[in-house]
Amino acid sequence: MSLGELLFGRTATGPKIDLAPLCAHVAAAVRACGPADPDLNRARLADHCRNVGMLPLLPDEFDRSASGLDDDGHRRLGVLIGLFDLEPVRAALAELATNWPVHQIVSSAFTGLAQETTLLKIDVLAQSEHRVEELARRFLAAIRVGASGETADDSKRRAAALDYAGLLQEADKARDAAKDRAERLRQLQEQQELRRGQRRRV
Repeated sequence: MSLGELLFGRTATGPKIDLAPLCAHVAAAVRACGPADPDLNRARLADHCRNVGMLPLLPDEFDRSASGLDDDGHRRLGVLIGLFDLEPVRAALAELATNWPVHQIVSSAFTGLAQETTLLKIDVLAQSEHRVEELARRFLAAIRVGASGETADDSKRRAAALDYAGLLQEADKARDAAKDRAERLRQLQEQQELRRGQRRRV
C-alpha cells in the first residue's frame, strides 16, 4: 500500500482527506491571523515547498502570482499556506507535484484561490463555520482531493449548498422579487381605490 493510500484511503475516485481537521486548522489560522505580510507569505510558501520536495517559485514569480491580492487576500493566502502543517495536505501536494508544475499548483490552490474567494474575508471566516468549510472544500478541490466519507457527487452538492456568492445572488433575487410583489400590490391597491372612487361618483 502506498503512502497516499495510507494517508488518504485511496479509492478508484482518488485520494481523500478528512474534512474536520482541515476545517479546524483553517478556523484556528483565521483566529490567529495578523496583518497582511506578503514577504512572510512568500518565505513560508517557499519553505513549505522545499520541505515536501517541490521546487519553490522564485520571488518575482510569486510576486506576479500574488499581484492581484489586496490586504485581505494576503491574509487569506496566509491561512491557506498554513494548511501545509497538515501531513495529509503535504502528501497530497507532493503527489500532485509529480504531474503538475509548482507554479500551477500555487496559482490554483494558493494565490489563485485567495484571489477567487474575495467574499470570504477574514472577518467573515471568523464568524461562520460554513464559510470556513467552504474555503476548506475549495482548497481540496484545487488540489484534486476529495473529502473522506463522501462521494464526488456528495461533495459537489455540499459545495454548491455552501457557495457564498451563490447564496448572496439568491438573496438578491429574492429581495428583488419581494420588491416587485410589493410594487404590484401597491399598483393593484391604487387601481382598486380608483375604481371605488369612480363608483361613488356614479
